[in-house]
Amino acid sequence: MTRRYFWIAAGVWTIAVAASLAWNLIEVRARTVDGVLIQARTAYEKDVIYRRWNSESGGIWAAVGYGIKPNPYLELEDRDINAGGLDLTMINPAYMTRLVHEIQNAAFGVKGHITSLNPLRPENAPDSWEAEALKKLESAPQLSEVYAVEDRGRDSVFRLMKPLVVEKGCLKCHEKQGYKVGDIRGGISSTVPVGLQLSRMNSLNLELSVGHGFLWVLGLVGLFVPYRRLGSSNL
Repeated sequence: MTRRYFWIAAGVWTIAVAASLAWNLIEVRARTVDGVLIQARTAYEKDVIYRRWNSESGGIWAAVGYGIKPNPYLELEDRDINAGGLDLTMINPAYMTRLVHEIQNAAFGVKGHITSLNPLRPENAPDSWEAEALKKLESAPQLSEVYAVEDRGRDSVFRLMKPLVVEKGCLKCHEKQGYKVGDIRGGISSTVPVGLQLSRMNSLNLELSVGHGFLWVLGLVGLFVPYRRLGSSNL
């Protein structure tokens, strides 16, 4: 009978330690993902705010040169103007987004991409992951975002896609495509490097596994010693 109780106690202890380890591993991953998700969401929200300002202002004009050139996909009569001897071209919200994404990528390594399943500009076409994410957003309007971790070792990335919803100011450029206010006409994806975060997470997971393994063995020893003593006393 003593042996039976020992194995029951050992089984309960094993389940308890395994459950604790599983919970801790899930928590570590959740905290890691949440931290990167906040970063990616912040990048998106920043894009939406300045895009809305640009749209509500009717677009802005900037001097041609130093990386600024007329947008061939922006077919508006007032796209290019001359003011005070300067050649100016309109920077609409999409153009501004691309320019900001270039600066953001160079400064922080966070890649932004404005994309659509029906893009005016070929470079805005989605990659395979973005295309699937856009289809999910269009088929399930209740979704506010799609994200995933792509494990590539040191080059691992976190990817987030959030929708771009047509607002009144968007129709100046996109009404000819048949969009109406409230339609999802594409999205902005953010790709955040997470190789370092995943490396830290894996190191912490290893520490937790070793620690729980030691605790498990220690508990079994604590059960086995009285079991042996009780067994000896019954001889």
